[in-house]
Amino acid sequence: MPRKSAARKLSWGWELGPNHWMSVTLRPSGLRYIGSDWASQSGGDYAGGFQSLAEFDRDSGLQEMPVAVATEIAQYIAELPRGHAVRIVIVGTAPAEVHYTIDDEPYLRKADAVLFDGALWEGPHQISGMMIFPIADSRRRRKLKFKQHFVVAAAMTLEIPSAAEDATV
Repeated sequence: MPRKSAARKLSWGWELGPNHWMSVTLRPSGLRYIGSDWASQSGGDYAGGFQSLAEFDRDSGLQEMPVAVATEIAQYIAELPRGHAVRIVIVGTAPAEVHYTIDDEPYLRKADAVLFDGALWEGPHQISGMMIFPIADSRRRRKLKFKQHFVVAAAMTLEIPSAAEDATV
């Protein structure tokens, strides 16, 4: 996160209806949306989506974001130093799914070698998680943990090696 906001997490929120609201938090990897709906029996918090900064610039906000909130976020983002294009991919054996975090922001990918394709601000970052590989016994799976520190200084591709034979059951 840029120095400008390192001391606090930047969040905005709005109502979608009675007992139903949405919040969005600016993270180094983009905008994370979290909804809270207490209008239904199964109410509670839910993932409302994710947008890279480039997607926000192109499409504006998600989840019925009010114009005033979108304008405030756009003004704040315009003052931030821009990051660089970063692509994070798995090379080697393709896992069935990957549970991971980038700078403590959680993600889940299924059957996709591209873990991230967007912009990250200059400076140090970390990706860590677990790759899951199916095996013949459908009740069991092989798991491979990974953790990698990297520094963004220019556009880059980061390759995360994957080998099912190195995974543990």
